[in-house]
Amino acid sequence: MTISDEPIAESLEPAPEPSREPEPEPERRRRLRRVHVIALVLASLLFAGALAFMLASTSDRDSAAADRRREQHQLQVQRAATAHAQESLTATRSDATAAASAFGDMLGPAQSLVDLSTQEVDAARATQQIGATDDPPIDDYNASIKHDNDLTVQFSAASGAVHQKIDSITRNLSGQNGRLASQHRPR
Repeated sequence: MTISDEPIAESLEPAPEPSREPEPEPERRRRLRRVHVIALVLASLLFAGALAFMLASTSDRDSAAADRRREQHQLQVQRAATAHAQESLTATRSDATAAASAFGDMLGPAQSLVDLSTQEVDAARATQQIGATDDPPIDDYNASIKHDNDLTVQFSAASGAVHQKIDSITRNLSGQNGRLASQHRPR
């Protein structure tokens, strides 16, 4: 490396003359910078607010969608339970109608028992009145006893029919109770 012998002054250029343009005032520069900073801060706050609003609304929407799905599921469960309850109610009503019909069928023979019993009481009173007289006519007394015996046979037959109905109803209800018990077992 060699150092050149050229004079240092030649390599230097003349100094520029100061410019006559006025320099901007320092306050104005500061004010512009503050305006930019304030605008940037406001824009940042506005952006942060918009972001927070978006996140909150998205969260609310997702929460509402989850609540809706949960409520739809609960509604489906309730509808299934209601359908099962309606089926059970229909079966119970049909069983109750059958039992009421069976009891209604039994009321006819039971009423005939009451009627026959009333006739027997009347025949027994007639027989007693005939026998209570001083000179009872034997033919009337025998006819009254025969009529009383006929009523007793009819009462026994009607009583047997009522007992058969009661047994039939009891068997039907026992079968229905077993079916009802199986329907109402927890699943």
